[in-house]
Amino acid sequence: TGNRAWLGLKNFPVNLQPVEIVKITFIIVLARQLQYLQEQRDLKSIPSVGMLAGHLVLVVGLYAAISGDMGSALVLIFIFACMCFVAGVAKRWFVLGLLGGGFAFYVLWETDKINPYMKDRFLTLFDHNMDPLGIGWQQTRSYAVALRLGTACGSATAFSLGLATKEKIDELLARKEKELMEI
Repeated sequence: TGNRAWLGLKNFPVNLQPVEIVKITFIIVLARQLQYLQEQRDLKSIPSVGMLAGHLVLVVGLYAAISGDMGSALVLIFIFACMCFVAGVAKRWFVLGLLGGGFAFYVLWETDKINPYMKDRFLTLFDHNMDPLGIGWQQTRSYAVALRLGTACGSATAFSLGLATKEKIDELLARKEKELMEI
């Protein structure tokens, strides 16, 4: 998949994921930057938001380029958005950020700058029938959990939202029934 987010160390029994250290550092530095902007400037002005956007692009861009881990990059973006919202950044900047991010995503998609594997993972969110390599394992697993938590409610919700076909629900229910029979 191109993900280089796990580091193996010699004579160390587990692999490390450096994004955990990046997250802590990112939160501390962003909190300090937000505090500075609240005290010395204005969180609603173009230069202040430009500094915040630069922080986001630098950290997330470098992390994604080095590791190839887009999932953790999205987590960093979510942390950024939550911290900026709580700090009081004007809501218009969130709207502009979503529109700009959506446009950038569209351009990257259309110019084939997004890895085909990542495109398939994204498309699998909306069409689980196109899962030839098991890319949608997490989504399928979440349906199974929903069905286990409330078989009738979980299957009805998954079907009504178009998240699962009748065949997939039947398959999951059959597996659940088999598990129950083995107990």
